[in-house]
Amino acid sequence: MRKMPFNIHLKDNSRVRAKKRWSQVMYMSYILDYLSTYNPLGMTSGAIEDDDIKASSPKKGSLFMTSAGPQRARLNSPYGWTAASDDLQPYIQVDLGETKMVTGVVTQGRPGEDQWVRSYTIQYQGKVVGSIGRLGTTSVKWDTYSEGIDGEPTVFTGNSDSDTPVKQYLKKPICTRYLKICPTPSDWHNACSMRLEILGYNPEDKLDNTYLLVTDADVKFNPDAAKALLDITARDPAVGAVCARTHPLGTGAVAWYQIFDYAIGHWLNKCANNVLGTVLCCPGCFSVYRAKAVKNTLPTYCTHVTKANEFLIKDMGEDRWLCTLMVENGWKLEYSAVSEDSTFCPETFDEFFKQRRRWLPSTVANLVLMIQKWQTMVKNNSNISRLFILYQLLLLFSTLIGPGTCCLLVSGGLNYAYNVSVTVSMVLLVLTSVAYAMICLYTSQNFQLQVAQVLTFVFAIVMAAVTVGTAREVVEGLSGPPPLPTDVPTMPPDTLVLPVPVSTIYFLTIIAIFIVTALLHPTEFFCLIHGIWYLFCLPSGYLLLTIYSICNLNDRSWGTREGKTVGSGKSWTEIWWSFVDAMRRCCNCGPTQEVDEPNVEEIQPDPPTTTQARPPSSPLVEDQEEEQEEDEKPKRKKGLGAVAFNFGRKGSGKAGPSARRVQKSGWFKPRTGQSLARRATRKQSAWRRSLLDTDKLSTAMWLPGEFKDRYLNCFLQHGYDDTTFIAGMSDGDLESIGVTKIHRPALLREIDKLSEYQIDIKVPETVEEWLDMIGLEKYNDKFVYEGYDVTSLVNIEEQQIRENLGITKAAHVKRMLIALSKLRHPSELDERIDKVKKVVSKLTTQKMENVSQDHVRYRENRFWAKLRNKCIKQDYGVFSQNVGLKEQLEELRNSWLIILAVSNALWLTLILTLAQQANLQLLGTNPLGLVFLSVFGCIIVIQFLAMLVHRVWSLMHLLARVKYPWQRLEEDMTVPTPESRATDGQTTKAGGEKARMNTIDETAEEVYDNPMVEVDDQPIYDDPNTL
Repeated sequence: MRKMPFNIHLKDNSRVRAKKRWSQVMYMSYILDYLSTYNPLGMTSGAIEDDDIKASSPKKGSLFMTSAGPQRARLNSPYGWTAASDDLQPYIQVDLGETKMVTGVVTQGRPGEDQWVRSYTIQYQGKVVGSIGRLGTTSVKWDTYSEGIDGEPTVFTGNSDSDTPVKQYLKKPICTRYLKICPTPSDWHNACSMRLEILGYNPEDKLDNTYLLVTDADVKFNPDAAKALLDITARDPAVGAVCARTHPLGTGAVAWYQIFDYAIGHWLNKCANNVLGTVLCCPGCFSVYRAKAVKNTLPTYCTHVTKANEFLIKDMGEDRWLCTLMVENGWKLEYSAVSEDSTFCPETFDEFFKQRRRWLPSTVANLVLMIQKWQTMVKNNSNISRLFILYQLLLLFSTLIGPGTCCLLVSGGLNYAYNVSVTVSMVLLVLTSVAYAMICLYTSQNFQLQVAQVLTFVFAIVMAAVTVGTAREVVEGLSGPPPLPTDVPTMPPDTLVLPVPVSTIYFLTIIAIFIVTALLHPTEFFCLIHGIWYLFCLPSGYLLLTIYSICNLNDRSWGTREGKTVGSGKSWTEIWWSFVDAMRRCCNCGPTQEVDEPNVEEIQPDPPTTTQARPPSSPLVEDQEEEQEEDEKPKRKKGLGAVAFNFGRKGSGKAGPSARRVQKSGWFKPRTGQSLARRATRKQSAWRRSLLDTDKLSTAMWLPGEFKDRYLNCFLQHGYDDTTFIAGMSDGDLESIGVTKIHRPALLREIDKLSEYQIDIKVPETVEEWLDMIGLEKYNDKFVYEGYDVTSLVNIEEQQIRENLGITKAAHVKRMLIALSKLRHPSELDERIDKVKKVVSKLTTQKMENVSQDHVRYRENRFWAKLRNKCIKQDYGVFSQNVGLKEQLEELRNSWLIILAVSNALWLTLILTLAQQANLQLLGTNPLGLVFLSVFGCIIVIQFLAMLVHRVWSLMHLLARVKYPWQRLEEDMTVPTPESRATDGQTTKAGGEKARMNTIDETAEEVYDNPMVEVDDQPIYDDPNTL
């Protein structure tokens, strides 16, 4: 099996923008403008045929032609080309088939033999260019490549062993069809042997057959899924991107809800978009993009945010934004149900709401943008029609009135189930919605999510009753008794009435469509079962989630895949005692006296007599212990009641054992035995040992001089003792310790340069070892006194840390909570992650900015520097155009809330008013309701019919991928050898060129002087058609 280098680029958030969109700009520009110019031209793949490779020796028919001929000179071949011993001027000549741009050469020696070439020159026929993209004077003779101004031939360094590939890159790329590699006479080891690959690109067809497979780290897929996506891009050159059927992975009710949600989204919505026009979003979790389509959109995609609406479009929905640009540029996006992948979805209610809080506004914003530019879309894209735009407009309208429609559904169901007045239930639902909107506007997100969970549970119970009521309505509509003669007519006698109510027909049609759709997806049929949870959570998804998303429109956080803030929230008791402590400090109540500080090493706790959790101590104790942590002087001032409260137990009728010991002896008894949390020697984790020897700095040494005098005490008082505690601090953390707004950006830039703090996932043998591992060994005696051992650590909560242990410094509490979350035996995945970390930590690294001009990474560093300075340089929003983005987002949020409230109020008023008018009935319902059912019924029917068409397409695609009966599976999975390629003939050559999927190729080094980036000090990206 051939080896392929795996290149990792680490993004420094202190130097480049941290948003995901800028990460995409980085790697897309890197691949499209950098690696694409160093593509293998066919020696390794077999695209260059054996007859197109000639050499000075051995000649055809000679004894060594079979094992040492020029056809063996392919990179990674098990053989190699070896010139005859009497060949004084050896060379190997390659016919590229057509004129191409040559940018580099990769060489190896002969495998299994100590034979290689130490140096060589390059000759060519054709054109040489001063830089990529500038053609020079045509030459018809063999010219020797030269990079100097004196015209002296450039001698390239060859190999020093037989197996290691050595890459050489041309400063002046060659435009030629014929290329010669001429080993320097006598400058070889044992024999003139060589294997090689030629790097370059076709100047006329640089990106047409190049594709980008984009995926997330936690996505599961197989090679056939990627090949199925490539089938569609190869079939139609107008396809710019293809996405697959994504299955959510997870357990619990939230994950079950998403299983049905994902299924309906793919079965109906994506299929309808694909058949009627184009898919509007190929997500970055698993899709294939055509490189040419991506390159055309990058100049616009990398533009900065200047308005609040642009923030929603660009930074909160980057995948949707990229796809919108592709569609606007004329590309068609497709969906393949043959290709499948799985991704982990949010399993908790909070994470799900935070994810959808980002998805919903960005999707609506991009959809509004598309409708606003409908004329441009129809003109530029032949797949977009006016009817398709109308279809998207109806979907947008349904999203807008979704909350009101959901209220109507709940209210009608309650009326049939419990005979609850529609007016009463509607008023309650509206008041609940308004109350939750006020909560979302004026309280923290944690509280908003807690209220949403409670309301979701209540609505689920209500929906269970609604389901029964709806079923009763359907049964009565199908088999209801005829009216009695004495019944009073509810509508004029000339009103046209159907034998079955319209609502019953609509409801049964929806059920039938879902069942048939699931039957047409037999492998996914059981997704329909999870529709039960989807139905029960319908008000939560369409009412609460919509309100939550719009009310938090000004929240610029990502929401998911973020580090969780441990212990950020405070309980009501903690808030109360914090207030009491603040008041006591301000008033400085009570006289004080000098008290000798005891030697805590002499404390001997009584053996614990019970395993139940101890009640918290008083606030005076908490304050006293906090002062003990912050001051190391032997004497300090204390309140009179401090000692008595320190050892008493809150809520008990008598003093605890420690208090009795104080009353009896006046102070502590000396410790006579070994504590459960002690051991003779301390064991430090591998991370801890490496940290002590690296870049750990005290806060006093780390703080810049202009901030040291002003903020040093602020950091120390809150536990930020060194850079391991400071790393990862947010703007809110700096604000909480007293750093002013004007100084926070400068400190954040310094904080982002610090290495992330890591804690090992393990179960230590003792509490002392655990505390030493996390850098909080100073608190060991508190744990000793409280009688904690390793097994009791898992039950510690934040309140116990602050009250029982007296640890109140914010940084220390946060560190301890994070460490407690990792106090477990490592899983198989944790062990694999730790193994990778150890391997990476042993690798030799070097900053590219420190390499010399002769180093292969020098030009790559130039590329990154110019790209960074142009569009991805980190500025922390201080000097950017969106300084007032927060205020703009608040204004946009208020506008969206007004639109949502007005549209739903009008919708509910019209429906409820017309429902009370018996003389305005049409087919047994009010006209507006009938129009609503007709329009949205048509949408469902259109989606269903489009799904049927897409199922036929998927069947045809699936049949086309079925292997012939006589085709062996091994042939498909085996990597072709040079010998097998030689028998493939023209087919192999065509396949090598047209079925190439360029990601990071094993022969393409990431070193390239980007032609689209500054050449001869020209500005980057001056051409609007390039990035």
